[in-house]
Amino acid sequence: MATDENKKFLLDYLKTHGLDHSIMIADVEKLVSEERAQMSLKRLINPPTVKNFGWTQYYSAEEIDAWVKDTVTKHSDISTVEVIGQTTENRPIHLVKISTGGSGKPSIFIDGTFHAREWVSPAVTTYIVNELLNNRGKHETILNAFDFYIVPIVNVDGYEYSRNTNRYWRKTRSGPHGGTTCYGVDTNRNFAFHFGENGSSDYPCSEIYHGPKAFSEPETDALRKYVEALPDVDWVLYLSMHSYSQLFLSPWNWTRDLPEDHDEVMAVATAALAAIKATHGKDYIAGSGANLLYYSAGCSVDWFKDIGFKYSYTIELRDKGQYGFALPPDQIIPNAEEIWAAFEAILNKI
Repeated sequence: MATDENKKFLLDYLKTHGLDHSIMIADVEKLVSEERAQMSLKRLINPPTVKNFGWTQYYSAEEIDAWVKDTVTKHSDISTVEVIGQTTENRPIHLVKISTGGSGKPSIFIDGTFHAREWVSPAVTTYIVNELLNNRGKHETILNAFDFYIVPIVNVDGYEYSRNTNRYWRKTRSGPHGGTTCYGVDTNRNFAFHFGENGSSDYPCSEIYHGPKAFSEPETDALRKYVEALPDVDWVLYLSMHSYSQLFLSPWNWTRDLPEDHDEVMAVATAALAAIKATHGKDYIAGSGANLLYYSAGCSVDWFKDIGFKYSYTIELRDKGQYGFALPPDQIIPNAEEIWAAFEAILNKI
């Protein structure tokens, strides 16, 4: 993004260096102002409560937690919710476990909202919870075949800061770091696998600051501790919901080299992309993160792959840049529907 004051300098720089460019969002401030006005109106017309919780607007972390607890209570025979950690600002990180019982079932781990400004991420993770519980009668086959572990919001502090203070905030709210006045760590550079390498920064003011050490953030450390405390679980799939770009990103992200089972992983991703296309006609692209997008050493997908999750994907949700992080609420349901279709396709393949 560039301010009006810097716009001419930026355009001159691009022209001087022969760099092609296009404008994706002409006025970000206007887009955010319109988003906030629409959000306020929706909340006035349809005040957010547990009873009228839906996927036509974006909710606060507290509202999401209330809905999750209420939903789990209604389906307590197959689900539980627990606090797996506390954020820097002492907010709870909730995990939903869904299991019809039995031992040795393959297990799925899903999380959302690593990056604060990606509001559609918790909307999609809660949609998946809703399908598995409130629409459980339609999904008996997969419920009997798998156990599910879902963290709707990992970066709770950052998410609330994005909602209330800085719409485009990305990182956590720890700090300030390294003798600067800069706060926050990029949760998706804070994992131990190839920590501090390609595509991360040791500069605390960077958007991709990896933190002072691996798992320095209570949010990432909570995920690590939870998963490592379950060594006997048969983990088979990890999905991390991000936005935006409409991509399925697989390991590796720290190098352009590919895992030995890359072809198998891509075959499953291809099935997911076909399911997405068949739902609302949207095109997603699949590939390893470092080859398709950019390096991001220390990311969650690589760490989960390294500890034994055969299938591990970052899903970059809608859109391709027209709205970017400020995805209109009327796209939440179609976006969630196509990801649910992809999810079912993945489960049918693995």
